[in-house]
Amino acid sequence: MQNEKSLSLRSPELLPTKDSERNLSLWDYTILWAGMTINIVAFSLGAQYFNGGDGLSPWMLVLVVFLGYGIVTFLTVLAGDIGTKYG
Repeated sequence: MQNEKSLSLRSPELLPTKDSERNLSLWDYTILWAGMTINIVAFSLGAQYFNGGDGLSPWMLVLVVFLGYGIVTFLTVLAGDIGTKYG
């Protein structure tokens, strides 16, 4: 009885995948990265620091945004290895 009950709670979408079933291309990883890191909040926060030309220069804002995305990407790689490796 216990075995039947535990089998009925399994969902194929939640079970681990095999190596052959994981076929993410570079494009898939790029889209995954963009979905996890790029958001409109980052751009709106950056725009506040421009302050009509009295704040940071546009090039400095671009540098800061790329630096921020680099940090987020690094942390995502550390935490995301399990998800992309084991499904």
